[in-house]
Amino acid sequence: MSIEIPKEASTAAIASIQRYFDENMDEEIGNLGAGALLGFFLKEIAPVV
Repeated sequence: MSIEIPKEASTAAIASIQRYFDENMDEEIGNLGAGALLGFFLKEIAPVV
């Protein structure tokens, strides 16, 4: 079961993931990577929460 979020929330979440990577990881993550990670979170983790 995948959870859908509005486009504006998705855009903000992708920016947040990119900011997290910039601040906490040794490598960057682009828009596509951050979007894929968000999709994974929404599909696999969000339903459990």
